[in-house]
Amino acid sequence: MTVRFFSIATLLLLTGCASTSSDEIACVFPDKPDIEAPAWVCNGQMPEGVEIGGVGYSQNYGQKISYMKQKATDAARAELANQMESRVSTLVKSSIEEQGRTLSASESVELQEVVISAMTTESSLLLEDSRIIRTITSPTGGMYALVGLSKASYDKNIALMAQRMEMSMPNLWKKFESLNLSKELEQSINQLKQQ
Repeated sequence: MTVRFFSIATLLLLTGCASTSSDEIACVFPDKPDIEAPAWVCNGQMPEGVEIGGVGYSQNYGQKISYMKQKATDAARAELANQMESRVSTLVKSSIEEQGRTLSASESVELQEVVISAMTTESSLLLEDSRIIRTITSPTGGMYALVGLSKASYDKNIALMAQRMEMSMPNLWKKFESLNLSKELEQSINQLKQQ
């Protein structure tokens, strides 16, 4: 019995030591690269139930924890807004291409600029369902925050962005007509609403 316990304990100890190799560290704190961090800090894997998220950072301000949390959260929301704009732009472009229209590189850039400009003023409003998922204090005393949207909130935000694009249609329409994409834009917006 003692030999079996000793063998199991030794095996566990060796396994534990093997798993701490620096070659296997998937994520480290950017402000302290020799310390392992949770995967979400590196914009990697989102926790279960988070469809899309943004990570923000605040430097150490001593005892001003609330201030640090607010700065990290603001930065995370800005990152989340950028990701949402990028996803909507990609969805619109994919939708247009699925309708048989291949965009040139310059048309793709112009399309992305038009879509982003239509959404930029609304981004902060559209992320009102975002919430702080996690925060962590880094080894240097800075703070990281993960702000995200659940699947339901993500779907709601995509539908709201499509609605905002449709409401700003007169401005978009001129630009898309110059690219001969007005019909494709209308179909893309309808597809976004159904996401």
